[in-house]
Amino acid sequence: MPIKHSAAVPLNIIRQRARIRAASYGGTATNLYVHDAIYRGGDVLQPKRGDIVVPRDSIIVFADDEPTKNWGHRCRYLFHDPKTGELIQELPALLPPTFDFGARFELFHQASTVSAVSRSQYPLLYLPPWLYLESASSWYAILYSGASMNRHVNDIEFLYRILVNLYRVPAANITVLSFDGTLDYNDASWQKVPPPVGNWPGDNTPYQMKINGSGTKEELLAAIAAVGEKMGPNDNLFLLVLSNLSSMHHRPPARVWPQPSMPIPARTAGRSTILSRSLGSPQWRGPTRTALLSAQTLIQM
Repeated sequence: MPIKHSAAVPLNIIRQRARIRAASYGGTATNLYVHDAIYRGGDVLQPKRGDIVVPRDSIIVFADDEPTKNWGHRCRYLFHDPKTGELIQELPALLPPTFDFGARFELFHQASTVSAVSRSQYPLLYLPPWLYLESASSWYAILYSGASMNRHVNDIEFLYRILVNLYRVPAANITVLSFDGTLDYNDASWQKVPPPVGNWPGDNTPYQMKINGSGTKEELLAAIAAVGEKMGPNDNLFLLVLSNLSSMHHRPPARVWPQPSMPIPARTAGRSTILSRSLGSPQWRGPTRTALLSAQTLIQM
């Protein structure tokens, strides 16, 4: 665990050297954060996810190289000597120090602005309820977001409404996993927004989805296993993963996480249908991973 530094720690020198380092590798979009505490050698950041090991006692500068993208994405850790401010080591990574790293890490160099708030409204198109009734019960969905900002929560709500209100997928067939297991999320500074969360901005009505669990790898794997127990041989699973904080050491196999595509084809009762704009809300910014899995595919996994 980090400990508070003494007044002798050269934070100004550390900030200056971090700026110079970012400029030297062409980090024109890089945002820099520093935590004014000393991390002990051997401390691990994001255990079981990123496994960033602190090489020795250090002040950490976190460099977010792609701040407008979802996690995980390119970033790096700059470890500085707490006495001299010298750069000890630099480690490339895909994950931030914590879900809400803005609560500890101070932003001191901002090259890119990230907005977590949108006032855009986009009403849903409601089709006749009889159109998809015959096949809706054969669909299951898992909607997942790891390090959620409000755009991720809003995207999941958007897709949830499409599945339930447009395609008539039973709400009981949909599992929603997000952040800490609530509607809460991080703001643009990566600090947790205090509850209560307001209405969904799409039409300014209360959120309809029920959060079933937190946005962790363990909860996602458990949800897939639980749905697999329910699915019959002709059923299908729609899987959405947003801001997934995927491990840089253990990436999921390609057959489970196909590259994103828009629009997303759906198989319904022998005819081809389109999940229209299922990821097309104004807040969507890649990378997002989607998968359409049959019961047979789950058995092979």
